[in-house]
Amino acid sequence: REAAYQALARDPDYAPAHDRLGWLALYEDSDLAAAAAHYARAIELEPDDDVIRSNAALVALALGRMDDAIALLEDGAIRDPVSAVSHANLANAYLLARKYADAERSMRNALTLSPQYAAGHFRLARILLAQGDLAAASAALDAEPLEAGRLLGRAFLGNATGALADADAAIAELEA
Repeated sequence: REAAYQALARDPDYAPAHDRLGWLALYEDSDLAAAAAHYARAIELEPDDDVIRSNAALVALALGRMDDAIALLEDGAIRDPVSAVSHANLANAYLLARKYADAERSMRNALTLSPQYAAGHFRLARILLAQGDLAAASAALDAEPLEAGRLLGRAFLGNATGALADADAAIAELEA
């Protein structure tokens, strides 16, 4: 934080410092207004910086500005079509906006690019679960390489199907 303020004291138009302060405002201070202001300034200064745009999308999601977040993330996926992270972040935004078909397509793109993407199959399972496809969600969880993702997904699936004992067992194993 101090380094970012020092950088801005030297150059008030240094976009990476606004990016860092926006990140800190969002995740350390829970100050959405400050985060939004820093990211607006950072994008104004560096409109083509994909990291800044992606981080700004997270602030937009936190503010409930789904269309703004999706526009930033779609642009990022177009700019870097081989980035599994870009497609996964876009899938998450679509999921939050209840655009499930778009979310599934984006997450499958991410998994095509990186089949062992940590928590990628868990994310796909969440999308499939939101669409009511319990069998496909279960199959996606079977493919999840991250144990925590499999267990958390099993808890979600157990809750959705009414198998609360299974959900509780998955949570207990996750906690252990």
